[in-house]
Amino acid sequence: MNRYVELKAKDNTELGHQLGEIFHDRLKAKLERVRGAEWNRKRKIALPHWAVTKRHFPAYADELVAYARAAGLGWQDLWTFNLEIGMDAERCTSMVTNRGKLIGHVEDFDPSSVDDLFLIRKTVGRTTVLDLNYFHTLGGNAASVNSHGWAQLVNTLHGPTRRAGIPRNVIARWLSESQDPERDARRLGRLPRMDGYAHTFVHADGRAFSLEVAAEAFSFSKASSPFVHANHYLSSLAAQETFRSASSTDRFEVATCKLKPRMTVDAIKKLMGDQSRGKGKSILNDDTIGKMVVDFKRHEAQAWFKAAPRKGYLAVPLNFLDKKTALS
Repeated sequence: MNRYVELKAKDNTELGHQLGEIFHDRLKAKLERVRGAEWNRKRKIALPHWAVTKRHFPAYADELVAYARAAGLGWQDLWTFNLEIGMDAERCTSMVTNRGKLIGHVEDFDPSSVDDLFLIRKTVGRTTVLDLNYFHTLGGNAASVNSHGWAQLVNTLHGPTRRAGIPRNVIARWLSESQDPERDARRLGRLPRMDGYAHTFVHADGRAFSLEVAAEAFSFSKASSPFVHANHYLSSLAAQETFRSASSTDRFEVATCKLKPRMTVDAIKKLMGDQSRGKGKSILNDDTIGKMVVDFKRHEAQAWFKAAPRKGYLAVPLNFLDKKTALS
């Protein structure tokens, strides 16, 4: 199956229907593999989060229901899968250089997910998002760039959870469409959250921000290029951290040391392929299933998939940026 998909819909319900038509066989097979003795327990855990999410983000709830219906599945199963309960594999290593004009993201997750990653260009209404997308989720939870000129890079963090809140995968999808991360961070503070990710935002004009989110708190600050994030907190929220892996620390140290203020696309790709700390703790490691480069200077994104390594990087033009952004 082609790793690049383009979709255009008038609303989220139509988008969900299109996704279900495209991925129904793959989604059914994926859900059959993950169902097990713990599935009913996970469904019960997921249900309280649905009510909160539907209240605050009804359009995404509608999209998920439409996706499940078009795929011939129950929405509750797809919702439970979106929460990734008990899936603790880490994502990932993110890098920003060239004063925000060049971005690299290495996507790590459970090796069984190698076939789950796609590059999907989604247009809903007037907003387009080019998304390194796990097909069974709402998207936005890896690396993306939207028509407002904002790229978002997402990293797993380990912190406490809330029994009834909006899951981090929903928050990530919402933020992938952001026109103004500062404004959205203020709204985020008023939302009940289940858990949280680290989000790095970079605009085509070079502005950059770091947002770290936990269930009960968040930190929002400007980020200076060159900038690196892995899978541990860099802010005062580190006091809430429940786990920090040696892999995250090693990847962060290597990337921070080798990321230069000025780099070529080839140079950042080489850094994204660094294996100096071995198979388990390097930037490119056994769990790496995809990579994405955003080159705002050339108005181009490139994606690499472990599922199709011989094809190299797939290049896609950022020809959907709004006119003001395209001129920045």
